[in-house]
Amino acid sequence: AYFHGYYTVFGADLAGGASPEVHQMTLDSMNLMFGVTASAAEITEAWKQPSLEDQREGAPVATV
Repeated sequence: AYFHGYYTVFGADLAGGASPEVHQMTLDSMNLMFGVTASAAEITEAWKQPSLEDQREGAPVATV
């Protein structure tokens, strides 16, 4: 996704690794090179917020 111009968010608590150390290295690599990591709760909360474009247009905010 990153190489096609998408803003990448990696679910830090939605993936695992062979060990806690490998998992942390993966998260560090994602943050450094490809985007950001966030918890599932942070991602879900962000999706509930209206985009800047929606705010300008007065679009209704979805509730979950």
